[in-house]
Amino acid sequence: MKPRNILISGVITLVLGIGGYWVTTSKKRHANRIITVIEAYHDTHGKLPPLTDSSLLEALDLHNKNTTHHHYQPQPNGLFTLTITEGFDPPYWTYHSSSKTWKKE
Repeated sequence: MKPRNILISGVITLVLGIGGYWVTTSKKRHANRIITVIEAYHDTHGKLPPLTDSSLLEALDLHNKNTTHHHYQPQPNGLFTLTITEGFDPPYWTYHSSSKTWKKE
């Protein structure tokens, strides 16, 4: 392979890698804001926002619509998960309120 083609391939790979990192980081920042909203709602009302109240979920930016890249799932024990996608297929990043950590799944 010619040195020029190697250089072009390397630059393309670098740009795609940085672009993917930026998208994931941007989605995580947005998701962290949503986590703050969920926790504030829980502190104020003593419960998590219910999935059955679509107007409340939309007001809190938790509405699970096809256009969003996150999925909020309350658990019966007062905990919740929030999953964000990097694309159409796994891996996904999931926040677990029990451990307050993100895990790539």
